[in-house]
Amino acid sequence: MTDLTDFQLTDLVDDHEAEDINILRGGVLKALYTNTETITTTKELADSDCQIQIITPSGADRTVELPPEATTNHVHFIKNPSGTSYNLIIKDDSGTTTYATLNANEWALCIPAGSAWHIIESDPPNGSAVLASSFSITAADGVYEDTGLNITLPEAGTYLVTCNIRAKLKGNTGTDWFLLGKLYNSTDAADVANTETLLVRTMTTDHIELTTVISILITVTAAKTIKLYVARSGNGTPTWTTSEITSNSIGRTRMLYTKIGR
Repeated sequence: MTDLTDFQLTDLVDDHEAEDINILRGGVLKALYTNTETITTTKELADSDCQIQIITPSGADRTVELPPEATTNHVHFIKNPSGTSYNLIIKDDSGTTTYATLNANEWALCIPAGSAWHIIESDPPNGSAVLASSFSITAADGVYEDTGLNITLPEAGTYLVTCNIRAKLKGNTGTDWFLLGKLYNSTDAADVANTETLLVRTMTTDHIELTTVISILITVTAAKTIKLYVARSGNGTPTWTTSEITSNSIGRTRMLYTKIGR
């Protein structure tokens, strides 16, 4: 294993510049300062480790823990090389917070900020889910229901979450009718703040159908499941002939997410 001590100048008695050079070396992203190794247990990085880490996980998914947050930290470029069979999981020094999961031939740039690490990934997590079939809203006026459509944000970070919702509505009795949507964090049993959205509204008893978008940045500290909840409401003691979230070949209701930062 190679680390920065292999490159240090040692004449700190007669040459006061040696210590300064050793400190500055940690801030240089240069191929010379590369450590390449295979690990079979968790690897705990330190400030004395090389900036560039090419690490092959062997036998199972393996963890790399970043150094404890400090002003002495330097940048770490960590790569899981091509052709590997297992993931490389980057965590904080306590091993509790997952910053990134690297598949084969993926990398992460870990940038220190004194009290935190910021992560840039080559292939950030992303995914989508589609409502399998139309969902009929049957609950009472203003009561939200789980549509069954959900996505799981896989690790800590900030995500762009988008939900395309195809809503179908036809009023019966009353003066106006509308459908509402919101995102719900089922892991924490809490609404996602400020996602309440008017999906469709009508003041006639004609059939109306629209596709509406909810799009928001969500920051999580660990994996979270986000669900689409909907409700029907109106005025004048409303009843509904049709109130549903539709998903079929001429228009899908779906959720998508992309991690954009840590």
